Amino acid sequence: MSANHICSFRSSLEFCSGEMAEANQTTDEVVKEAVRKKLNADKVKLWLPPYTTEDGNLGSYPEDFVRGYCDALNLSKPLVLEMLEELRQHALTKMASKKQFQETGVATLKVKLPDSVKDRPKIFDVNVKLDDRVDTLRERIAADVKLPKDHLKLIANGRVLKTDQSLKDQGIANHSHVMVVLLSESEREARNKEESQAAVQKARDAAELLSNKKYGEGHSEDKFFLQITDQNGKRLALPDEERAALSVALTLNEKGRACLKKRDYSAALLFLLESEAAFKQCRSDILQAVDNFAILCLDIVWCYLCLQNIDQLPNAGEKLRVCEDSFHRTHGQNMERLQLIKGDKGKDLALYVKLYLLQGILAYFQGNHVESRRLLEKSESILKSIQVDESKLMQLVTMGYEVPEARLGLRASGGSLSEAITRISERRARKEERANQEEEEARKAKVAERLGKSANGEWIKVDVFEQLTSMGFPSGVASEALRQTDSDLQLALEAIQSHPEWYDIPDINLEDTSSSEGEEWEGMVTDAMLAQVAAMGFDPSLARDVLQRFKGDIEKAVRELTKHGGSLPPSTSSGASKSKKKKLTQVEKAAMAELAPDIPEHDEDYLDVTLEEEAQYLVEYKTRLASAASTSR
Repeated sequence: MSANHICSFRSSLEFCSGEMAEANQTTDEVVKEAVRKKLNADKVKLWLPPYTTEDGNLGSYPEDFVRGYCDALNLSKPLVLEMLEELRQHALTKMASKKQFQETGVATLKVKLPDSVKDRPKIFDVNVKLDDRVDTLRERIAADVKLPKDHLKLIANGRVLKTDQSLKDQGIANHSHVMVVLLSESEREARNKEESQAAVQKARDAAELLSNKKYGEGHSEDKFFLQITDQNGKRLALPDEERAALSVALTLNEKGRACLKKRDYSAALLFLLESEAAFKQCRSDILQAVDNFAILCLDIVWCYLCLQNIDQLPNAGEKLRVCEDSFHRTHGQNMERLQLIKGDKGKDLALYVKLYLLQGILAYFQGNHVESRRLLEKSESILKSIQVDESKLMQLVTMGYEVPEARLGLRASGGSLSEAITRISERRARKEERANQEEEEARKAKVAERLGKSANGEWIKVDVFEQLTSMGFPSGVASEALRQTDSDLQLALEAIQSHPEWYDIPDINLEDTSSSEGEEWEGMVTDAMLAQVAAMGFDPSLARDVLQRFKGDIEKAVRELTKHGGSLPPSTSSGASKSKKKKLTQVEKAAMAELAPDIPEHDEDYLDVTLEEEAQYLVEYKTRLASAASTSR
């Protein structure tokens, strides 16, 4: 907890120290935008006389024209003249690049660098042909910033540009904005760090490999390493292709979230954009049925904000609309469905804090300051309502609860300590119940694998089998009866009466179905084990086989041989199927190692946020709005 506080204080100090400079820059932006809007409304063309001479030089600004702008915008004459000249120069530059593009096909792109690049303008123009590959543009930028091109990634139109494709094929046009992402903070780190896009591809390859990797054979043949469940932990039945795409999307999303927690926004953005592409392979009704895609959209816009590029994301507003519509659809307009599903709603309000904050910031950049203020106040109001009391949090931690569950418990209970403990206990109970259900399902699956399939090709129903054995029928008799009658209880009872010879069928060994049945025993039958079994009068060759079957357990081996008069019955009755878990190859083990660290154990990990960064952005943009309001007066 202290580390978070230290980071918070440091960030606050950094913000305060730069506040004056940012305020001045904000004032210039607001004034320039106000002058630009009035020029457009008045249909003034600064590139024409009298403002610009025929040879492109500065003409003159009529006195009554300047005075009108001073009065209308409540600005001083020097400031109006300065803004007019900046806008005139910008218009001339844009017209010149447009003419150049029409005549030569050379486009002008506006490139934005991250703050970590020093001694260079943060925004500058690059001339390039749109038929050129992205790699050509990357080489030009890399030479300019004096960094290897492999350390740069380019993002435009809300996606990572592919280096082996042309600019035109990826939607880049004249005057497009391109954002540069540095893959490391220093050249030394960059040399030692795996190239980020390669890491994304590695994660994608691992997810695709495991998304189609089945967990086992036999009764477990429909189980996959990457399982998809709903909010109640129930596995979703999806077509294979869609399940695989969704598995990849969710896995890449978690990789991106792991980067977000480390505040590595550049790497996070690359993973999240790849996740978005994978999500879009799923049907729209699937995306609308869950909120995962909506939260992904929220995270992408958040990355752009943290990289100081939210105003350059063309579809930021659309992503936030998708997010809000999904929340309303999933949670209800007033989160009433969420309360029915999860029993509370306080902890989920953290999502709305971020949503309204981002909407407010976007409205600010669009010049809609009234709407921006309304949304920021809405975000701030929710944030205050779910702010966690640090002293209560520490109380719960000292009682043995984990920080994430303590924080979510307090939010869900509205800050009540006793209610938080109840919420945490309920959540733990639900988790334990799911675990017990999964354990029971696994046990029944292993029993079914030993019983085999009935005449119709379906697995013998374990529930019906256990009904018969509870009536006193031997397991061999019960399994054969169900096999012949397709697991029909009444028909099985009648068949047993008609087939007394079934009582000669050996019992099926149903012991240890809770353990790792089907896994090959990698131990070795020793001479000492054989001697102990043989000393009781059993055939040493049979002793070896039965010890192998029972994984070296001498007591079970002797009991089995005694039960069957010194002979070794088959481990299952006729038609039964022995199932083995498929062993992972080295490649699959590497894929598991790649993905496992970033898959959270906590099923509500995405809600466990401190909201410190959100609070800082609220302060920053409320300050910007106040500064803009004072300038306009």
